[in-house]
Amino acid sequence: PTYDGLAYFKVLVSLGATYFEKQDYYKSIDYLIRAEDIYDARIPAFEGAVLMNYLGILYYQEGAYQSAWEYFTKALYLMDKDEASMQAARRTSWLQNVISNIGLCHLRLNRPELALKFFHIAYREAKANWNTDGMALAMLNKGRAIHSLYPDSTGLHFYEKAYGLLLVNRSPELLANTVALLMEAHMDLDQLDGAEPYVVMALQSLNNNRNLTSTQAVYSALARYHYLTGAYRPASEYYQKANLLLDSLTQLDSKNLMQLEATRQKLSQERAERKL
Repeated sequence: PTYDGLAYFKVLVSLGATYFEKQDYYKSIDYLIRAEDIYDARIPAFEGAVLMNYLGILYYQEGAYQSAWEYFTKALYLMDKDEASMQAARRTSWLQNVISNIGLCHLRLNRPELALKFFHIAYREAKANWNTDGMALAMLNKGRAIHSLYPDSTGLHFYEKAYGLLLVNRSPELLANTVALLMEAHMDLDQLDGAEPYVVMALQSLNNNRNLTSTQAVYSALARYHYLTGAYRPASEYYQKANLLLDSLTQLDSKNLMQLEATRQKLSQERAERKL
C-alpha cells in the first residue's frame, strides 16, 4: 500500500485492538479482518506480526486452534524477519506473548511436549525483561502442560510459583486464574486445608477481574470447594453462576466465529466485484 494505505492499516489494527481490550470482540473482528484484507509485504514486519497475533487470539477463543496456531506462527515468522522487528517484539513483550500463544495451541491440539518447550522459552523471554506477569503466565501454562503430560501430577508446584510472582505485581485476570488453579490442584489431592487459604483471594478476585473466562474458573473452583466442605447452598449458587457464564461464553464464541467467517466472505465478494 501507499503511505496512506499503511496509515489506514495502522488505524484498522488500532481500532481492532481497542475493541479487543474492551472485550467487544464482535467489533474487533470487523476491523482486524479488514486490516488483514489490505495487508501485504510492504507493511513493516512487526506491524503485520501484531495483527496476526490478534487474529490468532480471536480464533483461539473460538476453539479453532489449528487456525490460531497458523496465525501465531505467521506472527513469530514476521517478528524474526529482521533485527528491527525482533528488537521491537522483545521490547514490547509481544515476542513472549506469541511464543506462549503457540504453546497454548499445541496444548489444545494434544501436543503437551511441544507446548512445554514453548512455555519454557516464553518464561526465559519474560525473565530477560523481568516481566513478572509474563513469568507468572508461563508458570501457569507449564503447570497445565505438566498435568496434561502426567495426569497424576496437578501442576501445583508451578501454580505456587506463579502465585508468588503475582504478589509482586498483581494482574487481576492472571491472579484469578492462578487462585482457581491452586484451589483445583489442592482439591484434586484431597487437600481441602490447602485450598482454604485461597478462598478469600478468590472472592476478592471477583471484584477486580473483568475477564469472563477466568471469572468462570473462579466460580467453578468456589462451587467445588463449598460442595466438598458440605456448604451446599453457596455451592449451588456458585455452580449456577459458573454454568450461566459458561453458557454465555459458548454462545459468544459461536457468534464471534460466525462474524469472522461472514466478514471474510463479505470482503472476498467486494474484491471480486472490484475486479469486474
